[in-house]
Amino acid sequence: MYTDKINPDHPEGRLLILPTGFQLKDPSQPISTIPLHEKSPTMFKHLNGNNFEDQSKNRMRRAYDAIYRSKAERNICRYNKLLKEMPKERKFLSWWLLYDWYDMLPDGRRINANAAYYSLSPYYRSLIDRCMEAGLQAHVRELTVSVEASMTAPFLLHLQKNNVSRMGNLKEQMVRDFTRSGRCAPMALYRMSLFLRRYAVKEQDTEVLSVLHFFPKEKLVRRIYEAFTHQDREKLEAFILSEECTLSKRDRAIIALILYTGMRGCDVRELKLKNIDWAKGTIKFRQGKTLGDVILPLRPVVGNLIYEYVTTERPSCVDEYCFISNARHSGKYSRPNISDVTNHAYDLCGIRQNGVRKGPHLLRHSMADEMVNEGSDVTMVTKTLGHLSPNTSLGYMSSNIEQLRACALSIEPYPVTHKLYCHE
Repeated sequence: MYTDKINPDHPEGRLLILPTGFQLKDPSQPISTIPLHEKSPTMFKHLNGNNFEDQSKNRMRRAYDAIYRSKAERNICRYNKLLKEMPKERKFLSWWLLYDWYDMLPDGRRINANAAYYSLSPYYRSLIDRCMEAGLQAHVRELTVSVEASMTAPFLLHLQKNNVSRMGNLKEQMVRDFTRSGRCAPMALYRMSLFLRRYAVKEQDTEVLSVLHFFPKEKLVRRIYEAFTHQDREKLEAFILSEECTLSKRDRAIIALILYTGMRGCDVRELKLKNIDWAKGTIKFRQGKTLGDVILPLRPVVGNLIYEYVTTERPSCVDEYCFISNARHSGKYSRPNISDVTNHAYDLCGIRQNGVRKGPHLLRHSMADEMVNEGSDVTMVTKTLGHLSPNTSLGYMSSNIEQLRACALSIEPYPVTHKLYCHE
């Protein structure tokens, strides 16, 4: 993921990961004055307070122990030696390296090792820089600009290797060949076109404008799958609230939490007991996907089911996570697979059968549909689901069959003979 000096505060703006190892992009940047061994407790406190998984925290601990033993603090050569010895720990070593040099705490994202930008010719590298500047000037999020640049750089390198030295020499077949090679998803072409178009339109670069019609102008149209209907929702709701429900108290609470709040499955899995404020009747947590803080109301039906699970079924232990296994595995409690929980519930109440789409995310879509059908505007849906943009929420409602039916026009004014439906 490319973020050069335009975004120096991003990890990709400071560190380059090459096949040969780590490399600081700009050694002249000021570095931290605090030794790593003195500030390491701050890193572990950051990991504990920002919903990092236990596995990530354990691997960060092992990576730090290796750094400490090999005396790799502020020594890029020794970091690279550790990288060769522990190639599977590259992400965690890179987090420690950035913290060691620049006091940069991780946000959970992997630092992309793609170095395509640095293999580009001055013309293509300059094009990437100008497109990034245009995106930032258009108030596009820095991370979005970075992702688009990381998609575009390998494509430009592909052109360069095929002796296409300038965008004006691009042919449509080259775009198709790059897509068919498996190195580029169709959706990525649309993101590339946005990235290039912002710059080309702003600067009226006729050379780039002349080839933009080779790229898609619109997003890939979503297939309308068999959505989670209102009837499905009613059946599931009646099932988990029934006294005859055969689910465990834990699984009932998980289903209710997603059904009535629209939380992502990953956030339910990472939910901690301290995230629930029983006095205020709220759930406050940091989303694993967007890292944004969300506060949701704790409906009585959800709170009662969680309380019943915690007080009567949940093992008595010091584990901070709300939903855990009923027995220890390898000496510790694990967290449930949320997809398995929801799919089992679907099977028991007889919905979502015969190979149709399943999973917890359907309940999140269902929550958005219910809110809109009850009159909530898209802004409220966006806030409830924790989306960063209303456009994301609109995508959740694109498959709302009930609303699509409401938009359909009657064919009564148009006479149709019975022959149209005749099989003869």
